[in-house]
Amino acid sequence: MLSAGPSRASTCLLLLAAALLLVVGAAADPGGRVLAWPAAAVLALAGLRDLLLSPVLRADGTGLEVVVGLRRRWAPWAQLEGARVVTDRRTALLELDLGDTLLVLPRRRLGRPPEVVLEQLLQLQR
Repeated sequence: MLSAGPSRASTCLLLLAAALLLVVGAAADPGGRVLAWPAAAVLALAGLRDLLLSPVLRADGTGLEVVVGLRRRWAPWAQLEGARVVTDRRTALLELDLGDTLLVLPRRRLGRPPEVVLEQLLQLQR
């Protein structure tokens, strides 16, 4: 069984950064608020998503379950058309092709290197 998701520490850092931006925005001029508060909202939503919808990826002998947006999606192994690690600039990403959906998961969302997760996925798929 594979279970991959962001660490509690990275999730807490997102929520802490959101709170800090709210405080900074409250002390800033109106132009600063326009920048700080939307950024705080984005960080807070990302942190809450990671907190409530963790792990991002689960897999066992029957298939895999991934978080797509704000919902979970289960797919049998037969639906997985491809899985690979791609590099975007300097960041390794896990790419999962589920036919009608292409998922790209970074290391932060997986909680470990994408290469390790891919190797574990391929072992479970066999």
